[in-house]
Amino acid sequence: MQTIYKEHVMDKKQEETKKMGKTQVIILSTFALVVTALSVFGCYGCSYHPVTPPTREEALSIVERIKGTVWELDEAGEVKTIGELGGKLKTIEILSTGVEGVSLDVVLEFEGSMPKEGKLLFFEESGFSLSESGLLLDVTIVFSNSKDGTNETMTLKGNESNSYLYYLKI
Repeated sequence: MQTIYKEHVMDKKQEETKKMGKTQVIILSTFALVVTALSVFGCYGCSYHPVTPPTREEALSIVERIKGTVWELDEAGEVKTIGELGGKLKTIEILSTGVEGVSLDVVLEFEGSMPKEGKLLFFEESGFSLSESGLLLDVTIVFSNSKDGTNETMTLKGNESNSYLYYLKI
């Protein structure tokens, strides 16, 4: 009788261990999934941090640094276009010409259309913005470095949609 009781107790303990094992596996799997999702999807947002609009002095420094550069849409992000642009803006070429202290000439290349002329403008209250063919686009632009310092980024924010596009210097 005692042997049967011991076997019954042993079976219950093994069953509990199996249940605990399954519960632990579920908890650990969920934890691993959450950590993986955070590292994959959180990393992109962590790399690029928009900052407040620059001061006039900072803006002058940025303008000197970005003259003659080309920026390409980083298509790794979820958002590829915003309504404020009227199309998918693939590249922004910032030329060395413009009105000193006011604007720089740019070439805007939208998907499926010829390049368009525009201007990179600076407004003290809101920062950088773009105009296309003389029309001010409802966007704000911030220039920054990625957190790891390896890439310069241009963050283009739609003021109406509150969506962000990221451009990398090429």
